[in-house]
This record gives sequence, structure tokens and C-alpha cells, in this order.
Amino acid sequence: MSEARFQRIVDAWIAAQDVEQDAPEYDPDNWAIQLVIRWHINDKPKQVWKLIVAVLERDVSEEVLGMIAAGPLEDLLSDWGPDYIERVEEFARTNEKFRHLLPGVFGWIRMPKDVWIRLQALIPEADRVKVSTESDGK
Repeated sequence: MSEARFQRIVDAWIAAQDVEQDAPEYDPDNWAIQLVIRWHINDKPKQVWKLIVAVLERDVSEEVLGMIAAGPLEDLLSDWGPDYIERVEEFARTNEKFRHLLPGVFGWIRMPKDVWIRLQALIPEADRVKVSTESDGK
């Protein structure tokens, strides 16, 4: 995929997340959300991670940050967490916007327990999700 095509996907994904789903402006950009879901289903975590980083390079709303946390990032860590947690830790050390969105990542039921614990270590204690990991997680 060309870089120009990828940037169009990022633009459309952001635009679709920034409007209500029943708003007329949503439909023209919904294809980008569906494409990112297909990347996940079709085992393309590199594309998902690239999208996350690209969105964070933009000036986006809190709504979009919340959607990247609860959507692509949560899915990435739930399905490919062991392969991506080190990248997440490194990016969190160097990117304040990324650290800010981390409390929006839930998924402790789907996420490997060790990945969940490492993710929570990146979040200030007051902002951590309070769950018991005794029986949760993979």
C-alpha cells in the first residue's frame, strides 16, 4: 500500500470517529473503520500499529483518542500483546499523548494477564482500571 493511500485511510478513520454514527458525515468515511477491522480479522497487526502511531501524530480530538484506545489498541494488545507490549512501553515513554490514552484501554478479559499487568504499570495508579486479575486474562 502506498503512503498516500495509507494517509487517506488515516484521514477517513479519524473523520468517521469524530462524528456521530447516525450523522450524514459518518457514512462517507465508515469504509476506513471497516478496513481497520478487516486488518485485525486478517491478522495484520503491523497495519493496526501503524494506524495507531499515525493517528497520534495528528491533532485529534479526545473522542478520537478514546476510540483509538478502546478500538485498535485494545484489539492489538488482546490478540498480539506479547508481540507488541514492548513497543507500547517504549512509545508510552516517549509520547505524552499516547500515555494519556492508555487508561481507555480495557480488555482485561481478552488480554494476556502479563500484557495487562505491564499495560497497567504504564498508567498512573489513580487512573488504572480496578479489576482482579486472579481469574481474568488468558
